[in-house]
Amino acid sequence: MKTYLNEFHQQLKNRADRLMNYFLAVYMLTGLLLSFFFDTWQIAFGVGGLCLIAYYSARYFMPNTKLYQYVLSAVMGVFMAQFIYQMHGMFEMHFTAFIGSAILIIYRNWKLQIPIAVVVILHHAAFGYLQFVGFDKIYFTQLEVMNFQTFMIHILLATIIFFISGLWSHNFKVTSERSLTKSFEIGRLQTINSQNDKLIEMTEEIKISNQQLQKAHNELAAIFNSVEEVLFSINTKDRKLIHISKACNSVYGYTQQEFTEDPCIWLKLLHPADRPLLGKTIQKLKTEQTCFSRHRIFTKEDDLHWIEMKLIPTWDANNVLVQIDGI
Repeated sequence: MKTYLNEFHQQLKNRADRLMNYFLAVYMLTGLLLSFFFDTWQIAFGVGGLCLIAYYSARYFMPNTKLYQYVLSAVMGVFMAQFIYQMHGMFEMHFTAFIGSAILIIYRNWKLQIPIAVVVILHHAAFGYLQFVGFDKIYFTQLEVMNFQTFMIHILLATIIFFISGLWSHNFKVTSERSLTKSFEIGRLQTINSQNDKLIEMTEEIKISNQQLQKAHNELAAIFNSVEEVLFSINTKDRKLIHISKACNSVYGYTQQEFTEDPCIWLKLLHPADRPLLGKTIQKLKTEQTCFSRHRIFTKEDDLHWIEMKLIPTWDANNVLVQIDGI
């Protein structure tokens, strides 16, 4: 979320910087336009040019700080003083300070109202006093004199304007951040809901797949246990029986459980004379994919039968015999 807000503020700053290029161009052109009527070219080029140099230098050398924005705020106040001087103290030009204050709102930083307020107060205090004591060509106001009471009212009203602009800057920032935070949370919740929907969908698919697998398993188990031949699988690592079909009961006379519980039952059932033959058959599994064996067994009732057996080996990646399947 912090990164999201930082990106938002960076975009806001970049947009404000672009707009400020146009505002400063208008300010500079205004000073030049006034020079046609009052022959104040030196002031227009000198003061206005220095203002632009100060702002763009700070912006160029310190783009990742807010210092250049404070320089801009002070520059707005200096432009006001320039216009007042160029107009020989025209009272209406004092309002350019309020225009500058309103323009600074686009940065949504209430502290930017402080430099322009300081410049305006110092300018009014110094130039008003100099005009009051009789200095010539100060061009602060076209009034013959501005008494202290009028000066204080003027400053108070200007301060109120700066305060309101700063308040709006702060409110805009807080409101935009709250809106952005809510949008981020809504997006996050939508993502979570979307993920939950996908999980539910995947769960349903897994459930259906499990049902299908269970059905297939039951069908295979039914087939496995319905054939007359004995089907079996043995894990050669621990010599344990993995599974054996129900036909073992009719062929050997022993149940599936008895085969599972006694790993040595195969040797017990095998005719002693045929044990070497079965051993040779198992040895052939190392070189052959399928081996056949025909030997005698004793059933649980001690009946002697001939058994024909087919063995299929399974090897792992290291060429080690891991399983034997038979019929």
